[in-house]
Amino acid sequence: MTRVRILGVAAVAAVLAVTGSSVAQQGSGDPALERSAQLAVAPAPAAGSPIGAEAARSAAAGIARTIPLPPGGTFDGIRWEEAGGVFTADEIALVLQYNATCQWLRAWRDGRNTPATARVLADVPSWPLWRGGDGAAAIAGVVGDVRAGGGADARAMLADCDAAHQREVAYATAKGLTPTR
Repeated sequence: MTRVRILGVAAVAAVLAVTGSSVAQQGSGDPALERSAQLAVAPAPAAGSPIGAEAARSAAAGIARTIPLPPGGTFDGIRWEEAGGVFTADEIALVLQYNATCQWLRAWRDGRNTPATARVLADVPSWPLWRGGDGAAAIAGVVGDVRAGGGADARAMLADCDAAHQREVAYATAKGLTPTR
């Protein structure tokens, strides 16, 4: 994450007003839209008990059920086991949200635009990860670029996302897990 820095998790109504949100889309029948809408209004995750790296994948699986992914998306390539140390549930949730943001951006860029893609990307700035601080401004620029069909902020984040994706595919494949698309 070279250009995008995550510094806060305070509610930012201005970002929602600028980017738009599909919170009203709950009940649409599309699980990705419903998860995104729920995440958009979810409180910031609470820290909770420390979770060792060896148990992080299992803990992440539970949290991942609340985070939307584009078709073919998985979290299997996140290298929890190699990270060492301990995580908290809020740290795991934030890593998953960043990873999901990257997957939706890559889906948009690669032309894998489902009807949900633009709507989920419009919600991303309201996800707990991106609320407040420099994170809110950075993701607002990225989403603005998406709406405009591309731009420097989206390209910079996608470069980080592409590098992470290559590592994740190699890791998931080596572990016998399903790599994300």
